[in-house]
Amino acid sequence: MKASWACFILLSAILQASAEEYEVDGHIEQTIYKRDGTVGAVEKSEFAVFVKDCSWLIQTTDEGKDGKPFFIRETGCTNGAEIYEVEGKINKGQQHGVKDWNMATIVSNNVPVGQNEGYFVSHLWLMFASGCYFANLSTNWLTPVYDVNASLQADPDLKREAKWELVNEPGSLPLNVVYLEGGLTNATYTATGVTNAGTIKIPSGFVFEFRGNPFSANFAPGPIELGESAPAYRVRKRAVATVTAVKPVCSRSDLLPTAEGMTMVIDQRPTNYLADAQNLPTYIVKTGVQWLPIAKAQQSYVAQRIPPKPTSRGIVVAMLFLPTAAVLLFLWLNRKKG
Repeated sequence: MKASWACFILLSAILQASAEEYEVDGHIEQTIYKRDGTVGAVEKSEFAVFVKDCSWLIQTTDEGKDGKPFFIRETGCTNGAEIYEVEGKINKGQQHGVKDWNMATIVSNNVPVGQNEGYFVSHLWLMFASGCYFANLSTNWLTPVYDVNASLQADPDLKREAKWELVNEPGSLPLNVVYLEGGLTNATYTATGVTNAGTIKIPSGFVFEFRGNPFSANFAPGPIELGESAPAYRVRKRAVATVTAVKPVCSRSDLLPTAEGMTMVIDQRPTNYLADAQNLPTYIVKTGVQWLPIAKAQQSYVAQRIPPKPTSRGIVVAMLFLPTAAVLLFLWLNRKKG
């Protein structure tokens, strides 16, 4: 009995020691080019990535033109099937990361894909939090995380052929990823170096490039650079991420996004209840955010849609003001006639 208990303790210690967890801090800058090749927009953000086993949370804080933080987003996945996200504007005079009003969403997915060009979460997830994703792949056709056409609102089943190299053994993070379209390079992620978070090796930074090519529907004129698979490719979007700090532990005990202030939650998980986008369960949390199961989200949505019944006090007040309102309406109508 003692031997069995000792084996159990030893096994638990081994499992605990082998659990992967780490944090990555840094900043990322993205340049989007216009069709004539000039710079259309430059976006910057500070980021923090929290990873524990296959669960992850990514926090991005976008900077305004004045270099000050103005918009914060937290995106996380703890079950490999649903992605939770909260975003909101940081008001002047507030502490960093505190928001008065938030928008939250829940989607059924294990890959974060944004609905706009300035969504940094996809880049950061692929290079810093996708170890379990690559470990469980059975095909070389991947979701193009950088492409808004692969978002839930467009085509979440969109895949592109890809090839990649991992930092270390299977299950580790990617050293580089090349997405192909028609046999030509469509987008690339390339680590600029490797650093250690304890015994785990992670990229110390990376460069992302979205490249249109003359034979692709995504082709758009821009800065021309030499390519391997074609005479030339044109960069439409480039992002450069630099790691500033790494920790071999995860300081967040819960990797679900949190919020302060009023939060509107839109539940986009597919259920038989959802007939179309107009009927998405949506509920408001006055303080912070609550992540409800689908059934409770539906109940909350229905409850908040039902108009509140008038109280007896409200009825009395309405009866008192109704005669006055009728007199005022009568006088106004007669004035118009005159």
